[in-house]
Amino acid sequence: MSKKQRQQRIKPILGYEGLYSVTRDGRVYRHARKGAKQGWLKLNRNTAYVQVPLSDIHGKRTWHHLHRLVASAFLPNPQNKPQVNHLNFNKHDNRVENLEWVTFRENWEHARDSGRYRGTMLSDDQQYEMYIHLACILSQNLPACLG
Repeated sequence: MSKKQRQQRIKPILGYEGLYSVTRDGRVYRHARKGAKQGWLKLNRNTAYVQVPLSDIHGKRTWHHLHRLVASAFLPNPQNKPQVNHLNFNKHDNRVENLEWVTFRENWEHARDSGRYRGTMLSDDQQYEMYIHLACILSQNLPACLG
């Protein structure tokens, strides 16, 4: 395997460059540094989404969803979509080929169209009305909101 091929299969994790890298198939590699040996991390598969603990240079550990790390490293997101969808619905299949950036609506439509979700989505007008109502409540002007 050439150096270019290896580089395409593993990339630094954003915000943890030089500390951790992630592969296209969802494995996380810790780079050697003082107090930490290099090697592949064990993933927490006991939750709905696979999680992995990452420590910054100060030793502060934070848990991250693996599918978001893979998508951030390998999938362009020019429209800045907020969610990562698992195309085959297997939340433990974090291969880049199984992931895509989506909006909330696109994620919901994917589930609905495959028969995985039977509820209804609020219309844009209903979403706007809820947003205005919430903004009113957060303004702490309850008499105006209720009357």
